[in-house]
This record gives sequence, structure tokens and C-alpha cells, in this order.
Amino acid sequence: MTEDAPSLGEVMRRLGDVRADIREDIAELRTRQEREWVSVNARLEQLVTRDRYEAERSAMLDRIAKLETTADKRQERSGLDWRQFVFSGLIPAAIFAAATLIQILNARGGS
Repeated sequence: MTEDAPSLGEVMRRLGDVRADIREDIAELRTRQEREWVSVNARLEQLVTRDRYEAERSAMLDRIAKLETTADKRQERSGLDWRQFVFSGLIPAAIFAAATLIQILNARGGS
């Protein structure tokens, strides 16, 4: 053996150090990977929650639009009901009252 070449004991010690370094690196990589998976899973859950939110929001907007349409139709019908009340009830009653008043005035000796 030459003087520059390490001894067998030195090679074994360095090999043990490399093994220990590799074990530490693997443990560190596992820890980092677990953290990244937790982060990825959290992002996925947010996306799923966001998708669910968007679906529920869309459904709610559809329901609101249907309710507004129903309210508009009811308002139109109630407007028709009001007009119907005026034209079929109030106006004839006013004409009848005016005719009765005219007859009473004529019966009293009006001109």
C-alpha cells in the first residue's frame, strides 16, 4: 500500500459515515415529502370546497331567478286583479250611485 491510500479501517469508517449521511438524507426527504403531501392535500380540499361553493352558488342563483320570475308573474296577476276590481266593481258602482243620485234629485223637483 501507498502512503496516500487510506487504510481499510479508514475506508470502513468513511463508508459508515456515508451510510449515516444517506439515512439522514432519506429521513429528511421523507419529512419534506410528507409536508408537501399535506400541502397538496390541503390545496385539493380547497379546490373541492371551491367547486362545491361554486355549484351551490350557481344553484342558489338559479333558485333566486325562479323566485323572481314567480314574483313577477304574481305581481302581474295582482295588477290584473286590481284593474279587474276597478273596471268590474268600482266603476259600475260609481255609475249606479250617480244614476241613483240623479233620480233622487229629479224626484225632489230638480230641473
